[in-house]
Amino acid sequence: MARYKPRNPNGDSKIPNSSMYEETEIDIDYYRKDWNIIPYGTPSECKKKLLVIIDGKYEYDDLFKEAITHLTKSCKDTTNLVHFHVKINLDAWEKAWSRFEQKFSILEDNDLEIKIFFY
Repeated sequence: MARYKPRNPNGDSKIPNSSMYEETEIDIDYYRKDWNIIPYGTPSECKKKLLVIIDGKYEYDDLFKEAITHLTKSCKDTTNLVHFHVKINLDAWEKAWSRFEQKFSILEDNDLEIKIFFY
């Protein structure tokens, strides 16, 4: 089973400390043109890239399920890159991710690239 490599937006592999977690904001406007966005996007045509923002404002399971639906049904033949931008407690992330990791691993085996960034 594939394991994710925690990364942060500054490009290093360290998980950011709590002060960075609080101060960093996700610039959604940067992604709007070329990415489908869950949950803050607006419906549009399928794009090659999907951004999933997990910031604690929506149920984690609902966001994972919506991403899986996007990748396996809605945009199955289009999307080949997923970025998870995570702005929640690492323990909460681990618990939520563990329920869906196997499904995403199967998708990764079918040429989907998954990157996870912690803020």
